[in-house]
Amino acid sequence: KPLPPDKVLDVILEVYEQKIAKDKSDEAAGRPLQTLPDFFEDFFLRRYGLRKMAQARLAEMVYSVERTKGKFRRVAIFATLCGLEREDLYSPATAEMFLAVLRAVYAGGHSAIKERLDDGYGRCKVTLREALNGVIGVGASPRDRRTWCVEPLTRVSTFAALERLVAQVLELAPEYDGGAMLEQVAVDADAVFDKIVEFYLAQVEARLADMGSVFTNFDKDQSGELDLSEFQAVFTHFTGGRFSAE
Repeated sequence: KPLPPDKVLDVILEVYEQKIAKDKSDEAAGRPLQTLPDFFEDFFLRRYGLRKMAQARLAEMVYSVERTKGKFRRVAIFATLCGLEREDLYSPATAEMFLAVLRAVYAGGHSAIKERLDDGYGRCKVTLREALNGVIGVGASPRDRRTWCVEPLTRVSTFAALERLVAQVLELAPEYDGGAMLEQVAVDADAVFDKIVEFYLAQVEARLADMGSVFTNFDKDQSGELDLSEFQAVFTHFTGGRFSAE
């Protein structure tokens, strides 16, 4: 029997908040960051202490996520970040991106993320300034690309594509005319997160398609693998011959 949806959503928000706190601690200590699925497993071990009980609660939560992801957008996003949904696009980098977005949006208080999202999907607000922090970096100007700090998103996209995402976020506040302070305009937090996640996944999907096309074009003998000469041809093509085959 799956957990009630509100319980599933509560656990998801707790996981996000605690994962960000752990990431900050690990970064300060120079330790590598855990993947979200690994942290998710440890979350239950820390909560229940006994491994057998923790594994039972983890299995219950995973089952509940599987059963509710089609009905609740926040659950669907969490499932995608953990590889339980849209498996063909799964990468630990997707969760890294989303957690970085949360950290930027709620830069003023990471320990209050759950509290600020507790009202439920579509009923939580962030300022337009906070929303843009999640896309272009804390304090960056939407009109000046030179101020943008957007590494998680630029790993998979161009600045031109990011400009389109910025425009979409600004459209969430039709009353914003460019003159008002960004801090004075509120937008739907979930609408912001939805746009960012879908943007990121679309960019990943496009790049995977590009890679598949490149592989097909350079796999001259259609063996399903690139031999050394074929790999060198790919390297030469994309570096413009600036480097030797060696």
